[in-house]
Amino acid sequence: MPLRLYYIGPQFRYERPQAGRFREFSQIGVELFGIAGPAAEAEVLEMLFDFLRALGFRALSVSLNSVGTAATRTAFGEALRAHVLPRSTAFGDDDLRKLAENPLRLFDSKDPVVRAALEGAPRTVDFLDVASRRHHDEVRGLFADAGIPFAENPALVRGLDYYTRTVFEIVSEDLGAQDAILGGGRYDGLVESLGGPSVPAIGFAIGEDRLLQVAPFRLSPRACVLVLPQRTDDLAEAVRVAREIRAALPGGCVEVDLSARGIKKGLARASALFDEAEARGLDKKGMLAVLVGERERADGAVTVKRLATGEQETFPRSELAERLGAAREA
Repeated sequence: MPLRLYYIGPQFRYERPQAGRFREFSQIGVELFGIAGPAAEAEVLEMLFDFLRALGFRALSVSLNSVGTAATRTAFGEALRAHVLPRSTAFGDDDLRKLAENPLRLFDSKDPVVRAALEGAPRTVDFLDVASRRHHDEVRGLFADAGIPFAENPALVRGLDYYTRTVFEIVSEDLGAQDAILGGGRYDGLVESLGGPSVPAIGFAIGEDRLLQVAPFRLSPRACVLVLPQRTDDLAEAVRVAREIRAALPGGCVEVDLSARGIKKGLARASALFDEAEARGLDKKGMLAVLVGERERADGAVTVKRLATGEQETFPRSELAERLGAAREA
């Protein structure tokens, strides 16, 4: 301990399907086990902000609250029920069930009748024990020190009963209406409740479909560079050239025409990839074809063609990394 992990993969939810919420979905999650102190919140949120900013998100902030311990939730739930019950005469059956079984879930309702009934409701922070209040104050101080913008949100309780102390959502002004990108929180008692040891933990998750829906970035075409051998005899050299390109452009997309159908057919394939990228509205300026034939092998050279303009240039193989980087930026 501590244990830091992440996962990306298929998940399943057993609830009524809604628009944008499917029974099966793919999720990205991060968990930090073994740290009970507020430094865990600071580390997880700082990493999360770095991740979202790398994807192009701006104007991010944390919507923050503390739900305290299980005793806090129980006391707060009773006070909330007492506040809402006289105002619940126009509630639907589903909201009446929530009021009876778990009134905290009313905060997730979009029904204006429910929202009106929650006005002036008690706040969870008013029910915190001394240790939870101190924890919450320290979390806020660490966020301020790390430059993580946050705002207290008394209505944020998260729907799952296993949350303890810190709960949060990440919002961006760019999305409007304080729309949340993702959420998470601390769940110190969950592992033990499932038969494991008593382990403090905090984490967050976001559905991949949600991320793709709201992220400012745009995907690039998969075949950014297509290496075309002129004949079968040129294939081994084309593979070596592709290896050099991958080393020169970490994270770049490189595809070798392993069928070695010739330059003409290879360029037709490259043109088709270009047209596909154009139809999808993707960035095409980095799409290149690298030609490898008998003359290039004899001269120790390569020929690069920019698919966006049709411009073609032959230069020494030793200049490949520098020239390729410049061509993709042009």
